[in-house]
Amino acid sequence: MIAGNIPDIPEYVALSSIRVHAPSWVVFICGGRLANLGEPVASLRDAFMRVIDKSALAKGTTYLAEDPTIFSPIGEYTELLKFEADIAQLTELLVLFCESAGSMVELGMFVMDDEVSPKLMVVIDDKNYKQNSFIKLGPIFSLTNRHGNDSVCVLNLQHLNIPNIESLGALKSDNLLQVLDDPLKKRLKEKREPATFNKNRHGHVTKLIMGLVQHYASLTFDEIETLLYCLDVPTVSKEVRRHIQCAERFGWLHVERVGTDDYCAPKPAALLQAIDFDLLPGSPIKDKMRWRSAIRDYWKTAEPMRFNVIANAMRSGK
Repeated sequence: MIAGNIPDIPEYVALSSIRVHAPSWVVFICGGRLANLGEPVASLRDAFMRVIDKSALAKGTTYLAEDPTIFSPIGEYTELLKFEADIAQLTELLVLFCESAGSMVELGMFVMDDEVSPKLMVVIDDKNYKQNSFIKLGPIFSLTNRHGNDSVCVLNLQHLNIPNIESLGALKSDNLLQVLDDPLKKRLKEKREPATFNKNRHGHVTKLIMGLVQHYASLTFDEIETLLYCLDVPTVSKEVRRHIQCAERFGWLHVERVGTDDYCAPKPAALLQAIDFDLLPGSPIKDKMRWRSAIRDYWKTAEPMRFNVIANAMRSGK
């Protein structure tokens, strides 16, 4: 047992009943280059980011893959595309402005991901959309065929008063916002129920780990690996660290070394419980909240250093 004599999740939880979802509302935005402060608009994504606080996405936390606070070639990730693919599975919505060679690579990658594609909204201009290119006949056709027309938003260049997406001098960000806001609201209205846990999906395992840390208030990396094994989700240490790195980058987890152990604890940004589950018949556990409270009380008395990690996580903010 991890916390004294307090029962562990694998003992009394029906494994097939575990459901996972993200513990906070996150939006991932990909696309063209972003200009420096004070410079002219460099891309459609750049124009949108200048007015995002007025948009339907204002209530969420927005992340950009190239943000150095999100991705850095350290830890278990050394490739940006692999990191993008993994964190995209944790988002509520992924908006992709299809306007550069890099964004076209991302489009193909995200459309092929069964966990990401239902949350994907592609933004493309009408000039490129009308061309019978591989982009339109391949990934865009596949996306709309599987997830409906709301998954692709076509921008009319004439309405934006620009001749093409390379000539943005006359583009006003507020005009772009007017065109995008309703499609974004429609995409966000699509109901997304917590998904039944699938151990073959990277994002599901990350959410499961996040939910386990929330339940226990704090876990070491080794304890996480042990719990995953007992839940029939055998995961090597390197993969556990990848999952933790994703959750840490989204501001959900606080990681702190105490002695020779690395501890994880949930941060305030993780507002929602990342896992839900049904208890097995005959389980002595009747109240899940009291179960979690008993574990916290145990740490406070038996492991004050671990309890300090929990307190540090709560003080750490985002």
